[in-house]
Amino acid sequence: TSTGTQAGRTVTLDGSLLGSPLYSADGTHVVIATQTSTTSQGPLNQLNVSVVDTVTGVQTGSTITIRGSAATVVLNPTATRVVVTTATSVTVVDPSTGTQLGTTYTVNKGFSPPIVALSPDGTHALITTTDTTNTTRTLLNVIDLGTGTQARQVPLSGAVVGSPVFSGDGTA
Repeated sequence: TSTGTQAGRTVTLDGSLLGSPLYSADGTHVVIATQTSTTSQGPLNQLNVSVVDTVTGVQTGSTITIRGSAATVVLNPTATRVVVTTATSVTVVDPSTGTQLGTTYTVNKGFSPPIVALSPDGTHALITTTDTTNTTRTLLNVIDLGTGTQARQVPLSGAVVGSPVFSGDGTA
């Protein structure tokens, strides 16, 4: 705040902080990702994504829980979507409402952790994974960030070398 006083109440989140908080486009909400682990049924990692209103200090929506360890938590260029990946999944979150868009998309198991590229206009994500048992097979997943759903999957030959890249006009 401009006075340096706390806004709202303290929000307590479970787990260890993952990276820096990410702010919505208008700066009124912050996305915080944490990682928790449990051994109740064998080792299990869980990624938790929470959104807090920076004006009131109150959590917006419910904490989104994703099974697995975080690979990436990134904000799209327009700061209107957060893309969260684990070794086997992709989830899209609206940082203004704290809601998940679509369902968590499962990346084929047995593939390398996803590598993410975001379109300049913030509408799509390209996510690549390479088959860990056959490094000549890669999958390119196109995610629609407006809906949080997979638009298409394209099988490619060869292993991933670097991040996927959009063309200059942002179409592919």
